[in-house]
Parts: sequence; C-alpha cells; structure tokens
Amino acid sequence: VAGVDIGTAAVKVVVLEDSAQAGARIVVRRCERIRRRDPQRVTEDVFEEARRLWELAYHGYLAAGDLRGAGLAAVYLAGTLYDGFLDESGSREWLRRASELLNQVGRCVERGYLALALVACHVRDAHALDQSAVVALELAQEFGDPDLEARARADRGLALINQGRIAEGFDQLDQAMAAIVVGRVSPPFSGTIFCAML
Repeated sequence: VAGVDIGTAAVKVVVLEDSAQAGARIVVRRCERIRRRDPQRVTEDVFEEARRLWELAYHGYLAAGDLRGAGLAAVYLAGTLYDGFLDESGSREWLRRASELLNQVGRCVERGYLALALVACHVRDAHALDQSAVVALELAQEFGDPDLEARARADRGLALINQGRIAEGFDQLDQAMAAIVVGRVSPPFSGTIFCAML
C-alpha cells in the first residue's frame, strides 16, 4: 500500500477488525520501511509521509488504549520532525506527549527509547547524554531489547569520549559494534548507531 492509500487501508482494517491497534500496526510497518530507505534518496516528501504515518499510528494506538504503542509512536514522530524538518519545538511537544503517556504506564522499555529520542550527534550536553544512555541501557537489559541496548551503548560511548573518558567510551562503542556485526541489531538501528560513531 503506498502514499495516501495507507491511511485508507488503516481505517478499513480498524473498522473491519474493530481495533485501532491493527491499523496502527500497518502504519508502523510502513514507517519502518520508510526509515530503511537509502539515505541518498530520502527527500522532504518521505519525511512528510513518515510524519503523517507516525501521527496516524499514534492516534490508532491511543484509540486502542495502547499507551506504550502511542508513546513509542510519539517518540518516532519527534525524531522525524527533528531530523526531517529541524522542527525542534514540534519535536519537543511530541516528546512531552510521549513522556506523559509513558508516565502513566510506569517502567517499560519504551521509556528507554524516550530517553534516547534524539540521535546522539544532536545532543550538546555529554553529561546529560550519558545519564540518558545509562537509563536506556538499564531498561534494554531488563526487557531484553538488543536494538535499544546497542543504541544506548553507542550513545554512552560518545558521551564518555566527550567527557574525556576515552577507554570507557571506546569499550561501549566496541560492544555496540559487536552487536551489529553478529546480527543482533536490526538495520534501522544499525544506521542510527553508525551516525553516533561518526
């Protein structure tokens, strides 16, 4: 399903299955395909499509009462606004929404994604990045999420290096890279991690 048809298909699935969550799952899969595209071919239209689809997913999860799904969709939407449009205020608004939703849920792996919502190379305060990465790493290990664990290690490595803790930082980066090499990390997260390493 392409372009505008994805919204129509998501609505049809919601009506047919009487579940907004089913429609949100379709939208999330489409957004993931967009995120995997060749970076050379990413255009503003792709970011606009991703923005629209993440909003659709957010509302679908929210309608289904899935606060964790809605929170994660809001995190991805914030990243899309920041990376695709340099919309810092819009990004922060969606991160606020994600935080409010996930605060209602309590301890969950999605809080780790919220902690690392912006790619490490966009974070200016190395100490704050280190603290966020530690939180995300703890949640990743607790809930068994290899993508989040590798991302947290890469971000923490960058933060430690920027604080002058070179050996510790490279150890974290090595562990993140090892997880990628052995195939424990999905392709979209591998790309984000490579960005942190550059």
